[in-house]
Amino acid sequence: MDVLSRIELSATCAVINLWESERAIFSGAGWKLARFEDARLVEIYDPSGLPYLGDMQAMADNALAAASAWLATAEGETFLVLCCAHQLLMPRPIALGDPASLANMSRLLAGEISPF
Repeated sequence: MDVLSRIELSATCAVINLWESERAIFSGAGWKLARFEDARLVEIYDPSGLPYLGDMQAMADNALAAASAWLATAEGETFLVLCCAHQLLMPRPIALGDPASLANMSRLLAGEISPF
């Protein structure tokens, strides 16, 4: 089984419903990176956990550097997801070798750390 087989189409978007065993990994709402092994969620990278620096550009740079480092060591399948109510919405595969997915990740994760 792979992650793509878990994606369902709802009335509004694609969604992965978390299994009961995965709910403890869920870290709240927002854009995050999710790592799966054998289609099971095993880890989430949450950019909002980084310390506040007072400088938004520095915070965005730190979030993207940390996300890239996380991706470099992630095994299995990785997706950019919008976490909401024990669901992973709009899952998008992401890889360090894919410039388009990295650009999308940069835009969305930088927005997660913005106070606006």
